[in-house]
Amino acid sequence: MVMDVVAAAARLEAQGRRIVHMEVGQPAAALKEYETALRQTPNRYRAFWGAARASDAVGNRAQASEYFGKLVNLARNGDTERPEVQEAKEFLAR
Repeated sequence: MVMDVVAAAARLEAQGRRIVHMEVGQPAAALKEYETALRQTPNRYRAFWGAARASDAVGNRAQASEYFGKLVNLARNGDTERPEVQEAKEFLAR
């Protein structure tokens, strides 16, 4: 498991991408990152989406629903065909 995380991190860095904990199998750490981002710059589209996915990954369905709901609300007057919005709507419909 640890080697898988290290290998994933190395691949992402080689692609020039910033490592996001969610991408290397650490959803609790990712959730903290997204929540920090939302405190510093509220109403960020990607931060709501990431926080929702991370919340779901750690088993907190209520929190995931809250973040997905905020994402849908944020996008209500915009591009609602984006895959993130569709994912949020599908999650909330379950």
